[in-house]
Amino acid sequence: MERFGENNDGGYVMCADNLDKGLVGAYSYGINGFDGWGMAIAARYKLPLNEYDCTNANQPKVCQGCEVHFHDECILDNASPVKAKFKTLTEQLKESGNANAAERSLLLKIDVEGAEWDVFAKEPTANMQKFRQIVVEYHWLNKESEHPRYLAAVQKIEQAGFAVAHLHGNNYGGGDVAFGEFKIPNVLEVTYTQKPAQGCAANVPYHVALDMPNNANVQEVDDAVLPSTL
Repeated sequence: MERFGENNDGGYVMCADNLDKGLVGAYSYGINGFDGWGMAIAARYKLPLNEYDCTNANQPKVCQGCEVHFHDECILDNASPVKAKFKTLTEQLKESGNANAAERSLLLKIDVEGAEWDVFAKEPTANMQKFRQIVVEYHWLNKESEHPRYLAAVQKIEQAGFAVAHLHGNNYGGGDVAFGEFKIPNVLEVTYTQKPAQGCAANVPYHVALDMPNNANVQEVDDAVLPSTL
């Protein structure tokens, strides 16, 4: 495990195994004027970085020697009507030259305030399989009426061959939400890696030293307390 990006909000814990070969690009959604994750990935692995944010046109300072393309756009799921400054992942992959990228040759970070659920649920599985790792910020788990939609999203991720490698509760999200005997942060950051052929590892730690509160001035929420079957 390694942390990429800021020490607090904007930093993500990832699995660094096998990231040093075969990658051709990285995609960072939801910039808000800073992108430590994207710059760290671009600098370390010498990858072209595509950044997307239609809500904040402030472009982050580009790391030395990095190839960075900022787009004043947001991501749209494949089933929604066309609207200004929004494009689907399919369109953005094509425009950035990765429509025919090989499987597991891209990296993805996505923090888009709830739009992630429909993007994942409605994007073709083949596009999701282009990514080797995905870090996503899942929003508003307290909205139980939306859980069928959320389920469709995570099932699509699983169909694309991913498994959860790390969970982190975002303490900007309003604390934990209880579901019977279990509780989970209302906003949860998830790191997905390719599911190993031999199955997932046992005894994966709940807490790692690399985890840091998104808001350093507020007590951190629990990373997660989940059924062992998830």
